[in-house]
Amino acid sequence: MDKIKTALREIFVETLRLQMSPTQVGEEDLVAQLGIDSIGLMEIITRVENRFHIIVDDTEVSPSLVNSFDTLALYIAGKKSEGSNDDSNNLSSSGTTLATSTANDLD
Repeated sequence: MDKIKTALREIFVETLRLQMSPTQVGEEDLVAQLGIDSIGLMEIITRVENRFHIIVDDTEVSPSLVNSFDTLALYIAGKKSEGSNDDSNNLSSSGTTLATSTANDLD
């Protein structure tokens, strides 16, 4: 979780063009502390999606999601966990399809 939060600090500093080091950014109340507006919110979400290879559902995009590094890090960890489950399900189902079609081709 610490690696995710470190990466998030860097994303926030770069995206918002803050004149501070990532370690100087507080843990909570980030929207007010950093002056995150709707454009900043969308830029942060886009960078988070790209960096962590996740998709944030439009219904989940809100200032409360980025207001705390703990909240956002937990969200990312959850999405990555869901993604790995989806990948293994996709692999096994496609493998079954491939095996079935190959067996049918032999008949």
